[in-house]
Amino acid sequence: MTKNCKNSLYAQLFYMVGVGAGFLFMPQIVSSLLLLGPTEEVWIRVLGALALVFGSYYYAAIQQESLWFAKASIAGRYGFVVALWVLAYLFDIPMLGAVGALEGALAVWTQLALKR
Repeated sequence: MTKNCKNSLYAQLFYMVGVGAGFLFMPQIVSSLLLLGPTEEVWIRVLGALALVFGSYYYAAIQQESLWFAKASIAGRYGFVVALWVLAYLFDIPMLGAVGALEGALAVWTQLALKR
């Protein structure tokens, strides 16, 4: 695995840990930053915990230099981008589209890094 590929996965890892920890421990702050509005639902914390678990997969993949994981993550991340953009449109929440753009940029970085 190239250094550039590892760096792209580290960027994804830091993004996931940041969002995950934020949703798990400070959901009101993150929800406000993303312009989602206040929430008292437990599901935002569940999403945070899930993001942290997925982050641990990225960490393990980086440590093991797992090319198959890096490759497999690209399609899943593109699917997540599409889902975010559709939800942004349907619920008129532009910030979800911006998060989708960040996710997409990270996926493109990984994809390009794997081609080198």
